[in-house]
Parts: sequence; structure tokens; C-alpha cells
Amino acid sequence: MGKKLYVGNLPYSATDASLSDAFAECGTVESSRIITDRETGRSKGFGFVEMSTEAEAQKAISMLEQERLKNEVELKNRKLSAKALYLSGRNQMIEEVLSELSELPQVSKQELLVNHIQTLKTHLKTDNEWDNFITHFEEVNQNFLMTLKAKHPNLIANDIRFLSYIYMNLSTKEIASMLNIAPESCRKRKERISAKMEIPEDISLYDYLATI
Repeated sequence: MGKKLYVGNLPYSATDASLSDAFAECGTVESSRIITDRETGRSKGFGFVEMSTEAEAQKAISMLEQERLKNEVELKNRKLSAKALYLSGRNQMIEEVLSELSELPQVSKQELLVNHIQTLKTHLKTDNEWDNFITHFEEVNQNFLMTLKAKHPNLIANDIRFLSYIYMNLSTKEIASMLNIAPESCRKRKERISAKMEIPEDISLYDYLATI
């Protein structure tokens, strides 16, 4: 006897056939149905799938749970990327303003202002928001970090932090701004870490991390 499963959060473009195809890898699909509005005929975003055996139904349930977790991680990473880009842009803007101020003759002659500018520059390097960002990244991507550390136990904390930014597909310029280093230094660090991880030259660091 088969088992009917509820499937939610479906795209409105999903059809009975596409729903059946999605679950076919778990076994024989006895039936699949997208629930639609009686008046408009538009999908309500959920449906039901019936598998031929209990074992296949359990396999399908496991697949649904994995897909749900994957979607949650992707959503949280998109939010983290947006936060990272915001922080990167903000830091870059502040750094540019401070540099311009430092070059003004009337500012360079005033020791108090020079000290304040230096304090702000130091703050950019020790911004607690970045520490919070990394903490959230670790919470969202535990499996990635665990696998990365297991495969490459020689990586240090700064390497892991740098690779986290690469994993989120941030550009060299964005990462450089986040770490408050020059883009060239960022490129050299990427090369050094790639060599440390013994990644073949024909494989980019991002592509390698995407497979973990």
C-alpha cells in the first residue's frame, strides 16, 4: 500500500507532471496532483504525491527534508551576502573619506584630528560587525565548515574566514574591503591558500569550495 505525501512551497508554474518527475527518483509515483483554485484554476502552491511503497515514501520524505534545509541555507546565505556587501561598501566609503581628510593641509596640521582619523581607521580593522557576520555564517554553514576543516586540517582561522567569503562568491575587491587590505594582497592570499590546499591550477578556488 502506498503513502500520500503533502508537498508545499511549490512554484506556481509546477504541474502534475513536473511534480511526478521530481519524485520519480525516489521510486514509483502512483499519483501526483497540484491543488488549484476552483475559480481561477491557478495553483495554490502545494500538492500531493503518492508513492507505491512505504519505503519509497520514506525516501521521498528524506528528500523533501534535505531540499527544505538546502533552501533555508541558500536563503540565509543570500541575506549574509547582502549584509557583507553592505559592510564592504560602507567600509570602503569611510576609508575613502578618511584618506581624503588626511590629505587636507588644514587637517594634517591638527594633531587631534589626525588622531581621531587614525582611531577610525583602526576601528575599521576591528569592527565587531565582521565578527558577528562570521558567527552567523558558521551557524548557517556548519556542514560546509566541518567538511572543509576535515579535508584541510592545516587551515588556520584566518584562512577559514577568507574561504568563507570566497564560498559566498564575493569579488576580490569586496573581500579586500572587508579585510581592509589591498586587492593585490587579497589575490596573493587566494593563491597562497589554494597552494596550501593543493588545489589544481585549472580549478578555481570558488569552484572547488562549491563541491564541498
